[in-house]
Amino acid sequence: MNKLLRFTATAVISFVIYLLLTASLGLEEILFGIGVAVIAALLVGRFLPIRIGAINPVRIAKAIAYLPYFLWKMIEANVRLALVVVRPSLPIHPSIVEGRTGMKSGEGKLFLTSSITLTPGTLTVDVEDDRVFVHCVSAGDAEENHAEESILVPFEKRLRGVTE
Repeated sequence: MNKLLRFTATAVISFVIYLLLTASLGLEEILFGIGVAVIAALLVGRFLPIRIGAINPVRIAKAIAYLPYFLWKMIEANVRLALVVVRPSLPIHPSIVEGRTGMKSGEGKLFLTSSITLTPGTLTVDVEDDRVFVHCVSAGDAEENHAEESILVPFEKRLRGVTE
């Protein structure tokens, strides 16, 4: 029964991602999406660490609520990085900063570090237990305010209900 639940969860998640990527609810897209989701679930479903208990409406709602915040942070970082490129006289202080995360699950750390890496100007370099090492193009704020407060905590607060 656990294999059937894992297969179903993988297929449903794949189907939702497919629909989000195509941004279409046409009959052909839905039918093709179901086919793609089933094939994806058959091929990679057993390799994905999907916990069935992690899939519930509250977590899905929190994940959807996280998206606007994440998109805003991406836009904000793009503007800051564009200013550095356009006006090279702006001071940059590239460095690697260390912070500690309170995320316990592997999925939580994955979402956190991926969010940081997808935000322009920052790149997660390494994760060791609860320590996260982030390369920042301009790390002045992160070094003064500690990386946890300026980089990790804003994402972590919003991701906690999604993965843990």
